[in-house]
Amino acid sequence: MNTIIPKRKNILLNFFAISFFLLGSNISVAQVGINTVTPKSTFEVNGSFGQKVTTVTANTTLDDTYNLVICNNGSTAITITLPTATGISGRFYTVKREATSTANVTVAGTIDGVTDLILAKNGEAVTIFSNGTEWKTSNDYNSSTSSNWDLTGNTGTIAGTNFVGTTDAKDLVLKTNNTERMRVLSGGNVGIGVTSPTAYLQIKAGTTAAGTAPLKLTDGPLMTTVEPGCIEYKEHTFYASTYLVRRSIMLAQDVVVANVPVTNTSTETTIYTSTMAANYLTVGKLVNIKLYGNYRTRDNGPTFTIRVKEGSNVILTTTSNATTASSLRPWDIDIRFTIRSIGSSGSVISYGKIQQDNVASNADYNTSATFDTTVNNSVTVTIQWSEAHANDQFNLIGGATECIDANN
Repeated sequence: MNTIIPKRKNILLNFFAISFFLLGSNISVAQVGINTVTPKSTFEVNGSFGQKVTTVTANTTLDDTYNLVICNNGSTAITITLPTATGISGRFYTVKREATSTANVTVAGTIDGVTDLILAKNGEAVTIFSNGTEWKTSNDYNSSTSSNWDLTGNTGTIAGTNFVGTTDAKDLVLKTNNTERMRVLSGGNVGIGVTSPTAYLQIKAGTTAAGTAPLKLTDGPLMTTVEPGCIEYKEHTFYASTYLVRRSIMLAQDVVVANVPVTNTSTETTIYTSTMAANYLTVGKLVNIKLYGNYRTRDNGPTFTIRVKEGSNVILTTTSNATTASSLRPWDIDIRFTIRSIGSSGSVISYGKIQQDNVASNADYNTSATFDTTVNNSVTVTIQWSEAHANDQFNLIGGATECIDANN
């Protein structure tokens, strides 16, 4: 027996059948849109969507109830432990260290083939996902292995593990204003202003301009305990330390570079000047002035007197022996003075010796001279013949001043 369906019901059934067919066809291409009728991806949301946010303050093990994790750990280091990545492909976690945190957050697990990931900077975050077998990071930073350094500094670094440098045989170059300033060769030599240093440390040469010296030490106190191999600088003096002993470094100055003759005159004549800055002379400083040259006399009567002066103040006088020298004969003068006290009326003791050829030397000393150490000084050496004669000739040929400081 056939059943007759009314026309209205037949039309309704056809509508549902066609709709179901079309809907099934659309589902087969798997493009779903929320708040859009034209999705361009498998799943498209035209608007915002929410995710669960969890704040933790202590060690936490993640599971399927976590998504976004904020670590408000303050000054206490904590560990966020990941579950196994196997069987949960596509699961995401985002772990963020709070901006006020002062202690590291360790994300425990094997991530990108590395054991554990450390959020070493406050405010740092990392997003991690499972590919079904292991955890991966979706952003670049990994504090436990990265060579990135923050412009404001890094925390949580491990000396020897975290470093600035290269892991292959390449040089390390440091620049400022896009100009190379220092280079560390792959072999270890360091050059400052030198691109191919041939020593463990090589420094670029200075120029004639102020402020361009290759190396400069700042005046300061000396170490209480002597350390062998150290060089220090205090009160215009360099010190070098050998085994348990600190020694001052002797410096020469005012070297004679031209002959100075004094002939046929009995007038006191300056033959040498050594300049010393204000406050350069300190207690215990020994100044040696060593000069040499040649002389001759008409007979054994004439003598010459050597005076050492600070300004117009005579600190030492010594006179030669009367001897005949018809041809030029050698002489040398050794002048020494030591600063005993400083100030506008500083005290100095001095000693001088004249050696003429093979004649017995003549020496003198002074223990009562004064010396103003607070001003710029010019220490002068003068000669004065006892008579004026054409055959009485004195020549300064060479010499210099040496300054030695007391050991400290």
